[in-house]
Amino acid sequence: SGQVQIIGRVRAPEIRRRFRISDPTQGELLEVSNIDLERLNIQMPSELAPIYVEVLESQPPDSPELSRIAAPALSTGSHLSYTFQWFTFSVFVLAGWIIVIRRKIKTMRAIKTS
Repeated sequence: SGQVQIIGRVRAPEIRRRFRISDPTQGELLEVSNIDLERLNIQMPSELAPIYVEVLESQPPDSPELSRIAAPALSTGSHLSYTFQWFTFSVFVLAGWIIVIRRKIKTMRAIKTS
């Protein structure tokens, strides 16, 4: 009891996906695999907000029995390689378009001269 202060990330609820571990559709949930607010609303006394907060730290500290959600990776990861890949594709498309236009112009000139 008393005042509690939390610092965390505001997140959108997770979407149910096939072939993924999911929580039981009925009964009271004591622990969750997915943050499915629609499912959690069933057992709450009032409507939940359409967001949830991932706690990073709190005062007073959380119970050691609670496990934290791993922080999302904030690296460039594969995004940088995808950027390079799409840049390369666009260069090839532009080069192909130039080749086609040049051939068309060459054909038009050949038709005019004959």
